[in-house]
Amino acid sequence: MKSTAIRRLTSLALGAALAAGVGLTGGVATVVTSAPEAAFAASTVGGQITPTEVLSRAKFWYDNRGSIPYNQGGYYPDQDGRNYRTDCSGFVSMAWHLSTSKTTHNMYTVSRQISKNDLQPGDVLNIASRHVILFKRWIDKSTGTFEYYAFGSTPVKMATETLTGGSDGRIDSHPASDYVARRYNNISTSSEPPTKDPGVADVTGDGYHDLVARKTDGTLWLYSNNIERDNGVPYSDSRQIGSGWSSSDRIVNADVTGDGFTDVLLVKPDGTMILYSNNIVRDDGAPYSSPASRQVGSGWNNFDRIVGADVTGDGYTDLVARKTDGTLWLY
Repeated sequence: MKSTAIRRLTSLALGAALAAGVGLTGGVATVVTSAPEAAFAASTVGGQITPTEVLSRAKFWYDNRGSIPYNQGGYYPDQDGRNYRTDCSGFVSMAWHLSTSKTTHNMYTVSRQISKNDLQPGDVLNIASRHVILFKRWIDKSTGTFEYYAFGSTPVKMATETLTGGSDGRIDSHPASDYVARRYNNISTSSEPPTKDPGVADVTGDGYHDLVARKTDGTLWLYSNNIERDNGVPYSDSRQIGSGWSSSDRIVNADVTGDGFTDVLLVKPDGTMILYSNNIVRDDGAPYSSPASRQVGSGWNNFDRIVGADVTGDGYTDLVARKTDGTLWLY
């Protein structure tokens, strides 16, 4: 259940957007509504740790992957200077903030087996004495598609796969059926921050709010933001991601599909609403591609303001629309 704080933030952002028309005509998102959380929390070595911090610690090595070659006899520090072995199990040990670097063979001593369908961020898929990967998130749980970190070779990588291993039946070069899902014994969700508002424009799904801008010539541009990766300079990385986006069309940003990537709802002058779904991983870096579009409604030209926000607190993006007579409607 979302906390009161996140509902308050959503309400404030919703009210501001309805009042000013933010993000409806000039681009998918023109305001960054909040900053990303701190990269690291204050867990102790071998103590309780949240899934968010596990992934933050993993990201630390991922961001420094150019300086961390795979070496079962080598070591590299975490952000506090504690050294961990530079291989797959050492990487997981670092992410879990263990006191020593475990191996895939004895990973069971600090974790318990779970169902693969119950995997949550910070869990692992382990093959005893062979390989282990760190589960990052579900991309599409209905198809078993997920994102993970792995350090089986140089460099540390992020990748996407299905639980069955796709066409070759493998996950990170090992048989999918050999993996066992495990959860760290000291994982804690009691202080986990609430789920982010799915209405903000996180196009790339990395937890940072990106900007999508439409030029007068109808081209669509993505200004991605990862303020840590980009040395404190957000939106310095830009590229064209579309064309033919008419200035007469209204744009509403919302994670309609619930996969963690911001989609686009396009409202045409005749009131038809078209959904351009976005999964930048699935779509090979091309969000809002035409094959992913479909009409999802009509009659939306009766409203002068439309905003996406999780009003009901169920984790799905609702639409709040205002008519010219001042009445407000929740969809």
